[in-house]
Amino acid sequence: MSIRLVPPSEFSSLLSTLAVHLPATQLIHPIVKFEVDGFNAGTILHVYEYSMDENAQTAKFYLACKYHEHTMTIFVGNSTVLDDDFEASAMAALFPVLWERIEPEEAVEVIIPEAADVEFHNQLKLRNITRPIRCHAKAFMYYMSPEKVKTLLKIDPVVPDGFVLKPLQLEHAEILISLLLHGVDGDTEQAALRIRQLPSVGIFEAATDKLVAFEYNDGLGMIAHQYVYPEYRGKGLGSAVETVICQENAKVLGIWPTKAVAQLRPKVVRITERNPLWMKLLRPDGSHQLFVWNILTRNVQPPIEFYDN
Repeated sequence: MSIRLVPPSEFSSLLSTLAVHLPATQLIHPIVKFEVDGFNAGTILHVYEYSMDENAQTAKFYLACKYHEHTMTIFVGNSTVLDDDFEASAMAALFPVLWERIEPEEAVEVIIPEAADVEFHNQLKLRNITRPIRCHAKAFMYYMSPEKVKTLLKIDPVVPDGFVLKPLQLEHAEILISLLLHGVDGDTEQAALRIRQLPSVGIFEAATDKLVAFEYNDGLGMIAHQYVYPEYRGKGLGSAVETVICQENAKVLGIWPTKAVAQLRPKVVRITERNPLWMKLLRPDGSHQLFVWNILTRNVQPPIEFYDN
């Protein structure tokens, strides 16, 4: 067994390794790419590597620790192979490293494969560690392969007369966060950093410049927080913002368009799976590869509810 902290000098070579293993590594690949390309949006990145031995060809599990300037730290786990036993073993080995970094924090987000999540909570119980869990939500992962991106880039997004497409501005950060299903202190400032550095798109009423629909990059490389105000739905605005943000992620950032959809949002799952460009991340046996979003806090807070909005 081998665990090591990957030095920043190796991030470029690590990025090449992760690219070879896409789509399995679609969660951590953009995180490392943003660091290499300078799109870190006010964060500091540490990456730990786990393998069963030191053979360069052996499967690897990576744990990214993304320390944010304004909001809570996010820990993301992702492996080069989609294998329950390997992911669980990796989490058992990495847990002391992970908990050492979680323990001092007031609140953290932990995003890991389902098997690793089971082991993570087993380790909490074994060590008699209790922390309020504000969120524990399983999500499907979707992506667009390079072949799908070729089709995506041929699409010319259109919006109805009276509306215009344009990037979001810093002053829109507060609006975005006010409409989140959940939010924490510092999210508005962090959203502003993402708007400044990463692609975003809004649809505005031409006559009033009122923002009526939007979507942006979540800072981890996924498209996130698509929203259309209820009175403007049914006009194709949601489809338009998603098409544009995916195109921008591919062209500007050079990453595969990716998004996570919580199982508890069946309407969004259905809409996503009706779009032939989206491919669901599957395991070798054809079953769904689920990732789990955890938010752990020091003090009890209201649980986060997921629903179709």
